[in-house]
Amino acid sequence: MEWRRVLYEENTAEVLSKLREGEFEYADLSSWSYQDKFFAFLLGMKFFEQCAQSYPTPRKKEEVPVWFLLCCEVQMRLHTTSAHSKLPGILKSGPILSRVKCNIGGCDGGFNNKNRKDRSMPVDSDCVRKFTKDTSVASLRDWYGGAVAATLRKHRAFDKHGIFVLDQTHLVVPDNPHYEETAFMPVDEHGQLIDMSNMSEEQKKGVPRRRCYALSMLVHVGKQQDYRVIAGYRLGAGTTDELVQGTPIVQRFIAAVG
Repeated sequence: MEWRRVLYEENTAEVLSKLREGEFEYADLSSWSYQDKFFAFLLGMKFFEQCAQSYPTPRKKEEVPVWFLLCCEVQMRLHTTSAHSKLPGILKSGPILSRVKCNIGGCDGGFNNKNRKDRSMPVDSDCVRKFTKDTSVASLRDWYGGAVAATLRKHRAFDKHGIFVLDQTHLVVPDNPHYEETAFMPVDEHGQLIDMSNMSEEQKKGVPRRRCYALSMLVHVGKQQDYRVIAGYRLGAGTTDELVQGTPIVQRFIAAVG
């Protein structure tokens, strides 16, 4: 896969010279955050390349490397956004540009030289959005609980002295029938079930019901304080019991990891 590119590198002397001469288009302050360090760690261990080998890609032809598309999605999560329109700014973030050396600007082409005009980032944000949207929800879930779990095990992400906890929460969504397989449950705005054990029948009638999903997660708890790894998950109607959701999660995890 050919890709003509320009790699940005740190050059303090040249930057100072350009600043003195007034030759600069944009300046910003940056810091080396935990998110940047974590992303650099993932790049260093080639985590994205390993995951891309088993990713259930919706494309028959790979125009953009899957590992790079996964990088984009993880960067969005680290910046706590699901809006792909913000991706161009994220990929140009100062810390990633200067420390991780991940930012790559295609001066005349991007991937496979198919762009008709110059661009400042290697892939259009809409390309990433469509790729993610077209991926099957079920295959993505099974991939994470299977192949990704095996990759995490390979890198010793699971402490042999740790504990696995099955935890369920509820994801509240707007009251829109287009949210398929949702159910109305007595939960607060954060998805926590409201305790009605000591309420009268009349009081129970006044408890608000919110449309929601039930999300069960298999969480690994390590020996180190605050060490958590999600080993699998399952999403379903809000009325689904966590043991019903948990059984296939555990079965898939055992099949992949042992």
